[in-house]
Amino acid sequence: MKLNTLASSLLFVVASIAAGTASAAVQTFTATTPISPADFTSQLTLNKFDTSLGHLDSITFWIDGSATTDLTLTNTKGGKTPDVNITTKLSLTLPGASGVVATPTVSTVHFNSLLAKNETKTVSGTAALSSGVISIDAAYFSLFEGNSHDTLLAPMTLSAKSLESNATNITISKVTSGSATAHISYNYTVAAVPEPTTYGMLLLGMGVVAFAAKRKSRSAQA
Repeated sequence: MKLNTLASSLLFVVASIAAGTASAAVQTFTATTPISPADFTSQLTLNKFDTSLGHLDSITFWIDGSATTDLTLTNTKGGKTPDVNITTKLSLTLPGASGVVATPTVSTVHFNSLLAKNETKTVSGTAALSSGVISIDAAYFSLFEGNSHDTLLAPMTLSAKSLESNATNITISKVTSGSATAHISYNYTVAAVPEPTTYGMLLLGMGVVAFAAKRKSRSAQA
């Protein structure tokens, strides 16, 4: 009976080692594009999730940055009030069909003032760009998994658009540039690592069970 009890205790210790204690963790990587003129597309390199760390539970993604526009207008005829609005937007295409992250379209500079004949005016403006956080569908997790050295490519685009009215005979020169950062977060469950004392308990239990079994065998032979 005592031997059976010891064996049961040993099985309990082995089960405890197998179960361990899991814990949640998060790993975040970023990649930034240099300042470039619109419309530009830059290939961002982001780290994949290292599957040796544990089980991947969810992936979140977002982008942010800024854009600046320098706008110069020259009126070649009589006085006029042109309306020129430069808008910009960031977008990033994720691997496969896992999605597109985009910022709302915002205005970097808006000119709406009287220009006399042959008058030139230059204005500048800067706008912050930020997307919401999106979650990647679990069906595409395999595209983001690898080892600690694996990376993925995602094209980031800064686009600019000029909305003009009452601008006949107005010479318009515009330069928009910007930079952006992509953020990817991997939320995962850490693989359980048993405490050293648990291994000690296992070895001790195995020794006790072996000793008891040997003693019982000798008693049976006597």
